[in-house]
Amino acid sequence: MIPTPRHKEKTPCRGCGRAMHWVHNVITGKKGPVDPTATVYVMLDEASTDHPDAAYGMTAKAFMENVETITMEGGRVYTREQIVGFFVSHFQTCPKANQFSGGNKR
Repeated sequence: MIPTPRHKEKTPCRGCGRAMHWVHNVITGKKGPVDPTATVYVMLDEASTDHPDAAYGMTAKAFMENVETITMEGGRVYTREQIVGFFVSHFQTCPKANQFSGGNKR
């Protein structure tokens, strides 16, 4: 059995006990928890023809199944295989987020 790389392991939240991943934000340099179960949507800048009060969009999972590469500012390119997914900060979904440093996270 091949072990799961440490950065892909889920760890339980000390507050609510739900599984989460840790990410190192390459923009801010900070480490933070993300919720691997929350559904995330990609919203496009185009109004739906069927529902003019709504934008076109899709789940991040569907987006990833249909994208080949993503190019970051500065030119760095990531392939679909290199992108694990899109996640919501666990501070947004944890019912006990305010007990952690930084004050009330919700």
